[in-house]
Amino acid sequence: MYDAQSFEQIPKTNGIDVLAKRLSFGSGTQTCEGSIALKIRVCDHDRDISWTVSATCPRLIKGIKVEITNIPFKSLTDPFGQNIDIDDGSGYASTFPAGAYPNRVLPTSDISERGSWLPMSPAQFMLINAPDHTILLRSEDYPPQFKRYWFFRNGRSINLVTYTEANGSEKKKIFSSPRYFLEKFDSISDAVKIHAGWMRNAYKLVPFNERKDVPKWVKNICLNLNFHCHATDGAVLNTFSTIEKKLEQTAKFFDPKLTHIHIVGWDGKWDYTWPGLTPDLILGGEKGLKQLVKKAHTFGYHIDLHMNVMGLSYQNPDFEKIKHFLEHQIRDIQDRRVDWEYDWDGDEVDEKIFAYISPDYKPWRDYLIDRILAVVKKYQIDNVHLDQATTIINDNRHNHVRGLNALFKELREVLPPEIVISGEGTSEPVLGLYPLATHMVNADQSIVPQLLFDPFVRIFEYGHPTKPGRSIWSNPWRKTKETIEKETATGGSRSFYENLKKIEERKIIPSILFKNDTIRADSVEAKAVYKVAARIRDQLEID
Repeated sequence: MYDAQSFEQIPKTNGIDVLAKRLSFGSGTQTCEGSIALKIRVCDHDRDISWTVSATCPRLIKGIKVEITNIPFKSLTDPFGQNIDIDDGSGYASTFPAGAYPNRVLPTSDISERGSWLPMSPAQFMLINAPDHTILLRSEDYPPQFKRYWFFRNGRSINLVTYTEANGSEKKKIFSSPRYFLEKFDSISDAVKIHAGWMRNAYKLVPFNERKDVPKWVKNICLNLNFHCHATDGAVLNTFSTIEKKLEQTAKFFDPKLTHIHIVGWDGKWDYTWPGLTPDLILGGEKGLKQLVKKAHTFGYHIDLHMNVMGLSYQNPDFEKIKHFLEHQIRDIQDRRVDWEYDWDGDEVDEKIFAYISPDYKPWRDYLIDRILAVVKKYQIDNVHLDQATTIINDNRHNHVRGLNALFKELREVLPPEIVISGEGTSEPVLGLYPLATHMVNADQSIVPQLLFDPFVRIFEYGHPTKPGRSIWSNPWRKTKETIEKETATGGSRSFYENLKKIEERKIIPSILFKNDTIRADSVEAKAVYKVAARIRDQLEID
């Protein structure tokens, strides 16, 4: 880590420039050639400041850190609208634009929430709630670079550290941060409006009702049905024929023409066959899926199949034919290959399930798009859903954000206009790439996502558990009936009805989670979801 050996201060009319012409490292015990130039500017009525930093170094620059101390503090609010409390003497960290990167084994910040991943910040700002006002930390950076924020509490104030990380594949010995701001506002909504306005202009975002990639039927969707099929441990939770029966039952309670169907684990053990995209024989195979889609369309339902934006599974039946794509596997900034790993068998050792292949590699995009088009043409589905669209990694050999933009653009160009593209969640870099997205987390301050994301996309939820029992997301290792019932009751600290209230507040498309074939379409909970869907229908003034 390099710092300024000494610096010169140059007063300016509205701020100060600080210049260091030599660097120190090793806790100041050594020096080397290099420079740091810091520009600080005072903005409106001395309430706000902004800064930029440029540096040169004899080695490739990974990024630039800036620390600001003694900021008044009560709590944080993130771009999801979640309130975050920090105990005195403790800290909090988040990363933009995705929590899957960086992956930390021994975090030196001593901040260990959410295991080895830092919490995700889906836009490049954080809100610092002071005792009598709101402070907006933001940056104006387009195309966006990777960023991290650390907050360390000391009594009634916090110390803030920002980090702008160089794109891994583009590191140089010269690097500059974007312009950062600390701005004072009277309310959270006033603060968010500033970044939302900048974001709309920078990304050229189009309001949802004016987007050209939105088929009319998507604007009328008020209910989602989420079906889990083949789990990773081999459990068969729903088959194509059982889904048919559930659709017959659901049609008695809500208009199928206003209903979207999402099917996970339809192409084999979940996550173990990417991107095979071939209907699982155990579930009914090609014949069964064709019959299901035909039946769904007869009722008027709109159907999507869960796919992945960059996964190549090691147990894919065609692995030997496509393993050459591993030459373009995503690598982190330390050049380590990145896989999706998880301990499904309970031996405390993560299994390598699939590799992440960079969407920045065009032959991979071509292969993936060909596979997707084959499914669309053969089974006549209505929606292509790409999981992990917001799992953005600073690839040491490719540009991930550039690759995502190319993938969604090229896919959109070859799909029929009546087919929509949806993705897992949304965030600032992908907000304009697809118009339909899954819900990620509930907000404590709903005004934040309502101003930031809701004007540009429609959100549907995966669904909330209504009773004990297996789902495709369940890890069966050491799960007892008692622990499953406890998880269902708490629902990740929110009950089913508390969750449903939050969903309706933002007009998110509610979902019935058919996590296995015991879930009933006429349950008390399902009827509560139908009522919310009906109220959303009435608010949208759909006939």
